[in-house]
Amino acid sequence: MKTYDLVTPAGTSDLLPPDVKKLRAVERSLSELFIKNGFAEIITTELEFLDVFNLKSRHFPPEGLYKAIDDKGRILALRPDSTMPIARLAASRLKAYADLKLFYNQKVYRNSPGGRRRNDEMRQMGVEIIGFDDIYKSDFEAAGLALDIFKLLPDNTKCILEIGDIGITKMLLDLLPTDGKTKEQIRNAIESKNTPELTDILAGIDGSEKIKNAIKKLPRLFGSDSAFNNAFDIIDGEGIKERINKLRKFYLELSKLNDRKNTSITVDFGCANKMDYYTGNVLRGFIENAGEAVINGGRYDNLIGEFDPDAAKPATGFAVNIDILVNAFETEKQEDALSNLSISSDAPSHTLRIALTKGRLEKNAVKLFEKIGFDCTEIHDKGRRLILTVRGTDFSFEAVLAKPNDVITYVESGVCDLGIVGKDTILEDGGKFFEMLDLGFGKCRFAVAGKAGQRETTAIKTIATKYPAVARSYFDALGADIDIVKIEGSVELAPLLGLSDAIVDIVETGSTLVENGLEVYDDIVNLSARLIANRVSLKMYSDNIKKLIRAIEAKQKENL
Repeated sequence: MKTYDLVTPAGTSDLLPPDVKKLRAVERSLSELFIKNGFAEIITTELEFLDVFNLKSRHFPPEGLYKAIDDKGRILALRPDSTMPIARLAASRLKAYADLKLFYNQKVYRNSPGGRRRNDEMRQMGVEIIGFDDIYKSDFEAAGLALDIFKLLPDNTKCILEIGDIGITKMLLDLLPTDGKTKEQIRNAIESKNTPELTDILAGIDGSEKIKNAIKKLPRLFGSDSAFNNAFDIIDGEGIKERINKLRKFYLELSKLNDRKNTSITVDFGCANKMDYYTGNVLRGFIENAGEAVINGGRYDNLIGEFDPDAAKPATGFAVNIDILVNAFETEKQEDALSNLSISSDAPSHTLRIALTKGRLEKNAVKLFEKIGFDCTEIHDKGRRLILTVRGTDFSFEAVLAKPNDVITYVESGVCDLGIVGKDTILEDGGKFFEMLDLGFGKCRFAVAGKAGQRETTAIKTIATKYPAVARSYFDALGADIDIVKIEGSVELAPLLGLSDAIVDIVETGSTLVENGLEVYDDIVNLSARLIANRVSLKMYSDNIKKLIRAIEAKQKENL
């Protein structure tokens, strides 16, 4: 019996003629741009041996790869990335060439079960500049090409080219007297701009308070030229300051090169992604109304040498997410922009949109907004409306009322710029966003609980919970082999009825547990409401978002 003969696998899609027309127009324009700048096209095989992605500096864990077995029992993988296969070629069939300028146009595949707006099949075009001893010149050429890509867009499309230096973060982390696991936790907190978590981790580390303070400020250290002055004020060390000076020179030269009105050059000192992969300057490109970066890349001088130490060469490059770029050309007039027909108009001003978790978090958020000077009358008189205007002195925003996991979905996709959601939802559902602030309300905790008086005699083998990801993560860390039963309603019933040995649930006062003959066995983690931000919105609309964050933090200090 055929079940899936009329549909495509999750995360993939067919393209109809109008879609193909727009795709080909974008591909032609980028190919012409790359060829004009001296790049030669290359195509790598879609199926690679798993070993290609199993290097020391790998960024793609095996569980995220689509895998197959060949006729000799060897494990193959659909490429999740184009740079690593090209590095393989540079270390083998292209080893004899000292310098290479290559570009590609091909699909990559990443297995992302449960992902929001899941996209397992992605179209990428990109460039790799391999060899060339003048590293600064190669980095500048790559960044200049990224700026040229933005010129293909209509004039009123707001774009940002962001630069950073992964080496600055690495050098700061090397100054901390802690182990690799803790440094990885710090890296994750910096990359997600999770200042509350970063503060907690650093508090448990002995070492220079000046260094810890500098690391603590990295998530907020982004923006225009003023970010460099702030960096010099808080980051110490001759080697690090030398890298900041080089990055500033790079920034100023790029700013001179940039002649597109609606493109901004910015810097982010909180770059911490792929720290085992990138070695120097990194690039990110953002387009307004896109939920994620359209350009990603940077310098990766160690990768080719991992395939063959004798073939080691410096290298830099970037990938363009073609699916995002195509979406910037939604009309035939916009397609004309690909042929350098300029569309001139001022970009409309953007109204921030903040998703609020309906219920108690919504009410607490409204109280907070009112304390910092916003008029929330429409929310109080909302009736059945779900999108409401909140007015302020400096700016107004739209409040979107949603369920907790939908708040994350809306923020991650970029249809909402910010969101207020409980840490419980973040830990259970995850997502790609910046976790900016601990708002201090909605306090509770995850805990393991079971029948009162039986903590010492109960061998926990089965857990009932509404939060299987949280439960699994906690017991895996303990090395405990447990079964998990997903419960949607009153989870307290499970141990009472003999379905489980214990539960993992949210505990506020503990009164419900007591009334049902249960008690807390172990606390897992404290929870509260968090302010999250879309990764593109934070950079596009940083002025108003920073104003909001500063106002909230000022009010929090008043209440200490």
